[in-house]
Amino acid sequence: MDSLRICLLVFSCFVLVATVVSSDCVKQEFSGCNRVGKQCVCSTETACDNPFSYRDVRRCRRALFGDTCRKNNCENNGQCVQTKHDVYLCKCEGTGYYGHRCETKCPKDLTIVPDEDRLDAKACVF
Repeated sequence: MDSLRICLLVFSCFVLVATVVSSDCVKQEFSGCNRVGKQCVCSTETACDNPFSYRDVRRCRRALFGDTCRKNNCENNGQCVQTKHDVYLCKCEGTGYYGHRCETKCPKDLTIVPDEDRLDAKACVF
């Protein structure tokens, strides 16, 4: 009977210690993204453990859609940004080029840019 009491006492102490150790939580602020359906949802949360699967939206989109920018579709040092599955855009600002793939050299006189290209040519304004 005494050995049963000792066993129960030891077990109770073990459960108590395990509970205390597991409840030691140092909450931190985490920022990141999770996939929700066919979207990446990013936020900041305070928790004991990081609740996010991805560090940033770029990594989340790559996991969700694949890496369309892997092929480096942009020319002249344009920055590729994936927006959806197999859809990307090139950021041409600061390159001296404009166009869907930063393929057209910026003219010195922006008034000669055709009307249909004016929106893309905003990358030419330094």
